[in-house]
Amino acid sequence: MLFDKENMFFDGEAASGFASGKTSPGIYNQGGGDAIAPLYVVVQLAGGSGKLDCTVQTASKSDFADATDVATFFGKTGDKGIVTKAFLPYGCKEYIRIKLSGTATGKVTAGLTDVVPIE
Repeated sequence: MLFDKENMFFDGEAASGFASGKTSPGIYNQGGGDAIAPLYVVVQLAGGSGKLDCTVQTASKSDFADATDVATFFGKTGDKGIVTKAFLPYGCKEYIRIKLSGTATGKVTAGLTDVVPIE
């Protein structure tokens, strides 16, 4: 699985930092709208395990003053590897970010990609 650096939410961050929730920087969504073939939102937990919930937020401006939650994906206790893989929800505006919360160990990488391994 490959991530484009422009489509990364988190890159190898310590999972222990997500216990009280952590919001990623925003990604520009090329003017907003719905794609015919949407990208996947992927959260990967490497070298550890735990439970991480992922909320996808969207906004019309980069400061996220009008942020709206468009989806929440709930993790399971003991998850490892790819803990979230889902199509980017329809209805996204010009900017997208995620909020991860939960207790886990290891390193977290999250981003948008067009291909996800089949497990």
